[in-house]
Amino acid sequence: MSEQDTLPEEFEGVGIKDLLEGEIVYTVPWSVWVKLDSTAAINGNYDFKADPHGTLSMKISRAGDRILVYTDTLKDHKFTKSDSPSHAGAKEEDYIPVRFVK
Repeated sequence: MSEQDTLPEEFEGVGIKDLLEGEIVYTVPWSVWVKLDSTAAINGNYDFKADPHGTLSMKISRAGDRILVYTDTLKDHKFTKSDSPSHAGAKEEDYIPVRFVK
């Protein structure tokens, strides 16, 4: 049997949960889960880019234990309330509280 190699660090994925305080990046709007009580959270495992590109158009940044979502970058996106995360394989503990700002 051959020995297994480990993933080189430069190929390891970084998610929203890894954002630094004040860092501004872009991700997809459907990374946000809006609960039935209208509170929102974002999946910390979703990836992001430093600049908007394609569907990565929603601007976000970290502010303490919350992620700020800039509403002026949502364009025509609409959210649907749900009692549980709709992202495949996501668990409630994967989500970070969101605050919507202009």
